[in-house]
Amino acid sequence: MTKAASRAAFLVADMAVPLPFTDACFDAVMSNVAMHMFDDACTRALFAEVRRIVRRRGVFLFHVNALEDRPLRAKSKPPVREIAPNYILEADGQTMHFFSAAYLRALLTGWGDVSLEFVEIPNRMTGEPFKCVWRGVACL
Repeated sequence: MTKAASRAAFLVADMAVPLPFTDACFDAVMSNVAMHMFDDACTRALFAEVRRIVRRRGVFLFHVNALEDRPLRAKSKPPVREIAPNYILEADGQTMHFFSAAYLRALLTGWGDVSLEFVEIPNRMTGEPFKCVWRGVACL
């Protein structure tokens, strides 16, 4: 373990409400396929909250479901209905939001440097696409 890693602190918070942290208090924020649960208004508020709590020269690392993941997911979890564009309800009550590059860029307005990478994850057995996500890095 590096010296920097030994000083890292990992915190958990409810993303559906304003985050309980002061402005510019983190060097980095990471979310791994967790921001897909919310409607557009909540998603926009959440991205704004992350921007608020990251320090200058800080970084935001994330994975979110890509639009291309929607038909792949529907094979195993058919949607019950579309609640809003690219935001669906599944039979088990799970909500799922799918992101385009343009939508992500709009959410990341105000970040100095944004890198988005489309990642297609293959099924280990068949090699066919299993999941599609956006891998993002945004720096202030």
